[in-house]
Amino acid sequence: STAPSVDPAGRRIAFLRKTGDEEPAQLFVMPLDGGEAQRLTDLPLGALAPRWLPGGEAVLVWAPLYRDHPTPAATRAERDARKGAKVKARATEDRIYRYWDRWLTGGEVPHLFRVDAVTGEATDLLPNWTRFLDFEDAGSGYDVSPDGRQVAFHALAADPPYADLRFCVYTLDLAGGEPQPIDPE
Repeated sequence: STAPSVDPAGRRIAFLRKTGDEEPAQLFVMPLDGGEAQRLTDLPLGALAPRWLPGGEAVLVWAPLYRDHPTPAATRAERDARKGAKVKARATEDRIYRYWDRWLTGGEVPHLFRVDAVTGEATDLLPNWTRFLDFEDAGSGYDVSPDGRQVAFHALAADPPYADLRFCVYTLDLAGGEPQPIDPE
C-alpha cells in the first residue's frame, strides 16, 4: 500500500494498493480506527496520487487512459487487446518517447477523476485531456483549493510532437469546464 491521504475529518485514510502481480494500483479507503479497507476504483491502468476534497465526500485521483481510447471502458478493451500482442517495437514521430526506464509511446495520458468516497463512482473531470503531467512522479504536482472548488496542477503545455518542452500551471473548476493555463505564454 502506498500514497496515504487522511480525510479532512481525520476519520478515514485513502491509499493505493495492488492486489495482484499484474493488477495496477487502485484506490482504497479505510477507517482509521480499524476495519476492512474498501476498494473504490477499478480503473484499467490504475490510480495515482489520491487527494481528499475538503468536505470528505470524495477523493481525487489521476488515472492514465489511452489517448485514442479516452474512457475507462475503451481503455480496458484496448489494454486487453494489447495483452496478446507479440510486437515489442515502438515507433513515434514525437520528440518525447522515453523517460529514463519508462516508455512514453503507449498513448497513456493522465485524467483526473473524482471518486465518491462511499459508492466509488468515478467521474472523469478531464475527458478531453491529452497532455503529460510531470514525467518524474505523475500526479504529484497538484492540489485542491481550500474551498474545494478548484484544482491546480502542472502539465506539459505543448501538444504532440512536442517541439517545445514547456510546462505550465493549470487550474480546473471542479464544477465543470476546461483547464485554464495560468501562464499561457
